[in-house]
Amino acid sequence: MLAKAFTFSAPDDSAAPLPEPGAREVREKPLQVTGPGGRKIPLPNEVLDIALCTGEDLQAAIDVVLKTATCSISGLQRRLKLGYNGAARRIEAMELLGIVSAPSARGERHVVR
Repeated sequence: MLAKAFTFSAPDDSAAPLPEPGAREVREKPLQVTGPGGRKIPLPNEVLDIALCTGEDLQAAIDVVLKTATCSISGLQRRLKLGYNGAARRIEAMELLGIVSAPSARGERHVVR
């Protein structure tokens, strides 16, 4: 028989408690990334939720896009060794930050200067 029964046990009391669903980490100082022209852009939690990455990972993607002056999922995949979904999420986060444009009718995005 291929199907197996899995049992899940409750964690022991010595483990750290799990955070409440939807709970956010409170930061003393908001994160910032460096955008076009060296301007500092505040990094809201919503952007990190979309990108599913840290501020440093998003900054690396921003640096690649600004250096190459092109914005493509495949370009980020090659340069940062990411999967398709990770690269796509970072590009969507950059759109929310105003670094790249929304996709055109042909699906192209442009770096906003």
